[in-house]
Amino acid sequence: MNNTNILRENGFINYMKVLSVIAFPIVIQNLITSCLGIIDALMVGQIGQNEIAAVGIVNQYISFFSFLVLGLGSGCGIFVAQFYGVRDMQSIQKTISLSFLIGGIASLVFSIGSIVLAQPILKIFSEDGAVLALGDSFIKLIALSMIPFTVSCVFAAAIRSVNYPKIPMVASVTALLLNTVLNAILIYGMFGLEPLGVTGAGIATLVARVAEMLIMLMMIRKKDKNMFASFVGLALIRKKFATKFAKMFMPIIVSDGLWGLAGTLCVVFIAKMGTEAMVVIQILSNVQGIIFAIIGGIAAAVGILIGNEVGKGERDRSMVYANYSIVITIVIGVIHAVALYVTAPYIGMLFNISHETYEVTVTVLQLFSIPIIVKFFNFVSCIGIMRSGGDVNYVMKLELLTMWFISVPLVYLGVIVWGLSLPTVIMLMAVEEFVKVMFEYRRMKSRKWINVLTEEISGRQQDSMSV
Repeated sequence: MNNTNILRENGFINYMKVLSVIAFPIVIQNLITSCLGIIDALMVGQIGQNEIAAVGIVNQYISFFSFLVLGLGSGCGIFVAQFYGVRDMQSIQKTISLSFLIGGIASLVFSIGSIVLAQPILKIFSEDGAVLALGDSFIKLIALSMIPFTVSCVFAAAIRSVNYPKIPMVASVTALLLNTVLNAILIYGMFGLEPLGVTGAGIATLVARVAEMLIMLMMIRKKDKNMFASFVGLALIRKKFATKFAKMFMPIIVSDGLWGLAGTLCVVFIAKMGTEAMVVIQILSNVQGIIFAIIGGIAAAVGILIGNEVGKGERDRSMVYANYSIVITIVIGVIHAVALYVTAPYIGMLFNISHETYEVTVTVLQLFSIPIIVKFFNFVSCIGIMRSGGDVNYVMKLELLTMWFISVPLVYLGVIVWGLSLPTVIMLMAVEEFVKVMFEYRRMKSRKWINVLTEEISGRQQDSMSV
């Protein structure tokens, strides 16, 4: 019995069961993706604070492009899910092909630019000569890894939306194991090799990303040759399809890209507080990566289920699933908030940092736990429900207005003008979440977020073959 038949009963328990089956491999894959950066930080962190800061600066810079790529994957997954709801396989191939074209060009330009402008980019975040020297080779290697990462991200989002979530998980598990082993060998110089430190971490990450991409492509080719044929799907695309696709797709890319840029800008402001502040931010980013890997997996699973239903025009069922998802999200948010608050002192002990830095780290982690429930609600509402329901323009406006007109100005004022402490600045960054939740709740209740994007793009109600 497939997922749709099980869920036709509209029972909450059934929904949780199916959601869990879809979400589990996605969560595992997200956790592993996050762990690639975390393992770098943990293993390099045993060397010293400058190494942690160097890795942190590069990861914060790379996160901007990562958000663009994740937005690309998210948009691809949304359209694939809706097309899959009506089994429009030709439009799925077109969607994946266009996503690859956009992602391939963007990742190539980003990688070349990051390599050529490595030092100017690093100097935006830090003026510490030791940190800049350590980060030079690392940023170049990590920038190169964005090319295979983009390929993996697009295919992972697409393949999950057609009920093959285990493929990305297997590829990511293999990449994590490979990255960990290579980190140990290259960072510390095992088996007679010279210790490479931060550079070794970069090499390990690049090799792991390439391996992840190749494994995923081989598994997809074996499992579904039609999906793999998306590489040549560009030949099927006509101007009408591409124009409508771009109109619907660009708000997702713009939203995630500018949201990531705003986050990076906030880190640039915080970097003015010194190397210690960057160390704390790096630790917080690692923890946040784990937490949002979990809720991100749940949001992706919610998006698949709701996207399938919206694609079929099942508006009432989509609303029921949305309500179920919010209840589950709130419960998970409470659990995570309590767990982070309690474990914050132990997390700080994992890193080789000074006592003063440790105290600030614990305080920041505990303060960060306070708005987690609201953050989770916002994430699942925007990404898992409204965006998968086709409400891409509203989500873009809400995300950008709150981030750029609330978070960025408050962080700038807190650091540059008011000279506040790092824990206080972290709390200022959370103000936007409490503003955003009010608008999201009203939008959810209005049902205006339910839009069938695939009808507009493929024109299937009129003449799908003419597109």
